Amino acid sequence: MIIKKIKLPKYLDKDGFTTLVIGFVRLKDDILIVPYSNSFKKTHQEVKIKLPPVLKRQEDKKRLE
Repeated sequence: MIIKKIKLPKYLDKDGFTTLVIGFVRLKDDILIVPYSNSFKKTHQEVKIKLPPVLKRQEDKKRLE
């Protein structure tokens, strides 16, 4: 009989931060649309994040000048 210790998940502190890695992103009118599965889409609204000016594409910055 093999006995192994149970590992508890490592949660972030209440005010903790972590890096979010997104492999594929959609940008529409300087808004980042976070991708997720079709089953998640059925029960949740789309997550949209407006990009600050410092993160906008170079072509857009040149056009604004």
